[in-house]
Amino acid sequence: MKTQDLLAHVRSQLKKRRGNWQAIADESGVPYFTLSKIASGATENPRWKTLEKLLPHLEDTAA
Repeated sequence: MKTQDLLAHVRSQLKKRRGNWQAIADESGVPYFTLSKIASGATENPRWKTLEKLLPHLEDTAA
């Protein structure tokens, strides 16, 4: 997956889970403020490691 595609996916999933950001931050180790900046686009190019930390906590659970 390309970095821009991954970033778009992470942003989309964060927006869907807006009320759960604190739990995502706690579980992933990525600060809440960082989640906010990524979702809003204020952080245009987050580190790959940050996105990797978030991915397991943003997976769709609907089957």
